[in-house]
Parts: sequence; structure tokens; C-alpha cells
Amino acid sequence: MNNMISAEMSHALALIAQTLPPSKLDKLQKEYIKAEEDEELAHWIKEYPLNKLPPRYRVV
Repeated sequence: MNNMISAEMSHALALIAQTLPPSKLDKLQKEYIKAEEDEELAHWIKEYPLNKLPPRYRVV
């Protein structure tokens, strides 16, 4: 497997992961392991926009 997930996507998903319930977190982890490109994970950012995260998780 040739995993080419960018550092930016990894960082964004790490922020999102901190806010997810266990069932969604498990789904994200499984998808992340299998994903080969950012595009395969982009739906997480659409579903959980970074600017809508609780204040302590937002990127300044």
C-alpha cells in the first residue's frame, strides 16, 4: 500500500478525531489505515468542518 496522506490532512483529522464518539472514531481509524490519498478522507472535513469544531480544537 502506498499511503500518500498529507500532513495537513492528518492534522485536520486528528483535530476532528478528538471530538468524535467512539463508533465514528473507529470508522475514521479504519478508513485512514486503508486510504491512499487525501481525497478518500475529504468527506470527514465536509461532515465535520474545522471552523465548526468546539473552540479548544480550532486551528488558530
